[in-house]
Amino acid sequence: KGNVAIAILLGAIIFSIANVVQEGVSGLTQSIVPNLTPLEIVAALVIGMVNLLIGLILAVFSIYIAISVLDKITVGIDEFKELRKGNVAVAIMMAAVLLAVSFVIRAAVAGMASAISPQSLATAFGWA
Repeated sequence: KGNVAIAILLGAIIFSIANVVQEGVSGLTQSIVPNLTPLEIVAALVIGMVNLLIGLILAVFSIYIAISVLDKITVGIDEFKELRKGNVAVAIMMAAVLLAVSFVIRAAVAGMASAISPQSLATAFGWA
């Protein structure tokens, strides 16, 4: 309905989710390396999909937590009421929080993806 504040917040949510999921996709594609057996390729794809799913869940959960914490911190400001009124300043502040949280969660997903790779599992279980 032409509410720029809502558009800014929705854009930040989309970017935040994409930022975290990008790391999951990267982990998926990086786990497939040359000279893998068919079983290792299947394992790499399954592990990559699990990492991607965990990344997506973490992204959505972290956005929910970030907005909830922000609401508790900013006593006296009803962010959603301000957004409905078109308050762009509140939208920018909320967007900045979401983007900052997404970068932190993205780093966590990257660490998880490197720790749970076909190569690391093969080494851990003595398959390699």
